[in-house]
Amino acid sequence: RETDSEREKYFKYHTVCGQCGGRFTRRRNWSSTREKWFCTCGCKSGTYIDDTVFYGQIRSVLSRVIENPDVLIVPSKAENTYAPSLEVLRAEKETDRMAERKSIDFMPIKKAIYSNISDKFDCCTLDTAKAFNTVLAYYFGKMQITEEINLQVLRDTVDKIIVSKDGTVTIRFINGAEISKDKENSNGNGCDSTETENNN
Repeated sequence: RETDSEREKYFKYHTVCGQCGGRFTRRRNWSSTREKWFCTCGCKSGTYIDDTVFYGQIRSVLSRVIENPDVLIVPSKAENTYAPSLEVLRAEKETDRMAERKSIDFMPIKKAIYSNISDKFDCCTLDTAKAFNTVLAYYFGKMQITEEINLQVLRDTVDKIIVSKDGTVTIRFINGAEISKDKENSNGNGCDSTETENNN
């Protein structure tokens, strides 16, 4: 909506319902009705979420993280982050066969190797915890607690914001850490089960 502030636009775009994974948006206040944050898919919340509740929890989470950046640290993935496809394995064998020939044409094998490397990269899964744990902790460790919600900080560090059925607002950071105002890091499993299934 054109009349939305930059802050409203950011949170409307990045906030999801913890029950269904759908958009969580804001309705402006009309006459005697307070503004309200709600699930666009119709999921019911046990708490009336107005700006005071919503933004208050955002500030609380950011204050917790700034006060103790270590809450952001999550374990790295134990599983293998590289899972080659059959096409990649076949291409790798073909490249090996090309290299074993007595008469090698350099350009075709160079092209095949580069193509295979690119395809292998596409088969890799980013370990977000390993990639971002340290830099996130350092980033927030340099900050001071403030009442202002810094949108650039959120753009740099946040994946999404999740609102649970009970009205709890959880911030999922880019390393997978999920922090709410009262709950320690849940390592990506702090939201309702339906939302986890829809967004992971």
